[in-house]
Amino acid sequence: MSSKVYYVLLPITSLLSVLYFYYKSTSRNIWEQLGIPGPKRDSVSDPRDELRTNFPQVLGQWREKYGRTYGVYGLQRNSPTLVTTDLGLLNHIMVKDFNNFRDRYFLNLTHSSVTDGLFFLSGSQWRRNRHVMTPLFTPAKLKTMLGHANSSAQSLVELVKEYKKDGELIPAKKLAAKFASDVIAKSGFGLDGQAVTKEDNEFFFNINRYLVIGTLPQKIFNFLTFYFPALADPLLTIFPSMDVIPREADHYFIALAEAALNRKRRDKESGREQGNAKDMLDHLVDVEVENDVVLKEGDRAMTRNEIIGNSTLLIFAAYETTSSCLMSTMYCLAKYPDVQETLIAEVDRVMQGRRQPEYDDLVEMKYMEQVINESMRMFPPVAHLKRVPRETKTYDGVTIPKGTNVYIPLLSMMSDPEYWPNPDQFDPGRFSPDKSSELDTLKFMPFGVGPRHCIGQRFALMELKVALSQLLSSVRFVLTEQTEPKLGSDVFTVALVAYDFPFPAKPILLDVTLREGNN
Repeated sequence: MSSKVYYVLLPITSLLSVLYFYYKSTSRNIWEQLGIPGPKRDSVSDPRDELRTNFPQVLGQWREKYGRTYGVYGLQRNSPTLVTTDLGLLNHIMVKDFNNFRDRYFLNLTHSSVTDGLFFLSGSQWRRNRHVMTPLFTPAKLKTMLGHANSSAQSLVELVKEYKKDGELIPAKKLAAKFASDVIAKSGFGLDGQAVTKEDNEFFFNINRYLVIGTLPQKIFNFLTFYFPALADPLLTIFPSMDVIPREADHYFIALAEAALNRKRRDKESGREQGNAKDMLDHLVDVEVENDVVLKEGDRAMTRNEIIGNSTLLIFAAYETTSSCLMSTMYCLAKYPDVQETLIAEVDRVMQGRRQPEYDDLVEMKYMEQVINESMRMFPPVAHLKRVPRETKTYDGVTIPKGTNVYIPLLSMMSDPEYWPNPDQFDPGRFSPDKSSELDTLKFMPFGVGPRHCIGQRFALMELKVALSQLLSSVRFVLTEQTEPKLGSDVFTVALVAYDFPFPAKPILLDVTLREGNN
């Protein structure tokens, strides 16, 4: 190393070291001052070291040691974080005092278009966007999109049969992602993504790289922003490779959304599709205003950037969360054949020989919903929920400072034996109608609870039911010697603490047997 480089690096390293110890010392006594227990933090140890190795189990150990509510440092960058699974406190946070916890706590990980989408918005902008987006997911609107889901599911069944014919195992996540992304292409943009094929076309190629995690630039980004959060924006601007959403993929979907929006605007102006809304953009084009228009909370309008952002966000959500739910459910059906046979019997009874379900058929499939719910309980599609209070308040003796990250660990909460007896047992009966009065919604919230619950919950459940009803009309899922994991409790690990999504430890491969009459 040349002396010139050395003399440049020496002051930089010294400055960073000083700042490092400053950040380690600031805010470190907040929880102690408030009388809230939790793992201690010093200038050397880092709670993330434990969390990287066994995320849900470590949170469970902390709950046993410190109780259902405790404070921790280092879970979300350098910010003090309150972790809670206490139902009383959660009721305040998610429902009773929602206005104080209206906003999500975010780590700045991307400069992509999704940051203009509903999930990332806060304050009055979130409320306005929520009001505009809610009508997209009414039962009436879902019925108009059912045909898209059925079409994609039919392609999925044919693709599964193609894998079987070729003597190959089913890559559960990949096929589920192809299905989910194809549905949102049709339902969101009125486009035929043609994603449900064995080859990866341009649409799926780009959606498949829509979330990139664990690269060297991102590891550097995570290290620097953990101690110096203010660096996030300039780093993402200067080094695009640090972004979790590659710019090339983001630009592809922005162009796709803009082209679809322009086409629908022309159709609207010409009157060609008046009163014939068949996808989400047909609704949003009616509320579009220019980006420079200043909107108030009560306005039923969205800027062009907000429409594009919500469109790309829907693609991302469909690819990551809906596909994870479908993958998990297929795995559970293969692992628990008795459950699969009961579900097949329900599908046969409701469908009566038809290959494509109608909307009322989906409503009638109660046991299927129990199976999906139990799958999401065991393997939630998101690892946690996060909220941030707008004001410092005290609830049941627990003071939560303004701006604090409130962290709700779904992975550990929905496997908590105090809330779920025999949590490692796959039991759809937990969600049977006769037990509905015993089920506290705060114990089971894979889509969130309260005014900020996932707006696409009904749409996701419709997709899942359509896919499963068509698949189980044709095949049974089967485990093989090559299927990993061998034990259900080992299915998922959390790739990085910084991210919201659990990932399979290994790709889940399944076999199928064709049902009689489906050769």
